[in-house]
Amino acid sequence: MIDPDDRYQNIEELYLALINKQDYCFWPPIGFRSRTLWKMIVASIVYFLIIDLSITINTEYSQTWQLYLYRFATFISLIAAVDVIFDGSHLFRNLPYYYHENNIIRYLLRAIYGFIVCIAIMFVCFFITE
Repeated sequence: MIDPDDRYQNIEELYLALINKQDYCFWPPIGFRSRTLWKMIVASIVYFLIIDLSITINTEYSQTWQLYLYRFATFISLIAAVDVIFDGSHLFRNLPYYYHENNIIRYLLRAIYGFIVCIAIMFVCFFITE
């Protein structure tokens, strides 16, 4: 039997306890959480390439704000793809087959989900600039 003093006294107390147990973590970034050297090296290279691509990408947009918007959208879409593929924030855990038993199916679908996120963000960026 559960002691009445050990239970949650109201819904608000239960809600706060559940919210505090959520593991939505954005810091440290993916690749640095386990403090494994090879993961940190690979993550540093990937983040450097994402930043380099975002800064140096050129388009045919005539206005400066469009170019900066496109660069920002590129950065956000690539970071979001990394988050989706490696399950950094756990925001996508309800997608179908996201935690499939077969690793090939799991990571293939995560790559597809990451690609869809990139395309969706670029699609929104395209409509803003037109």
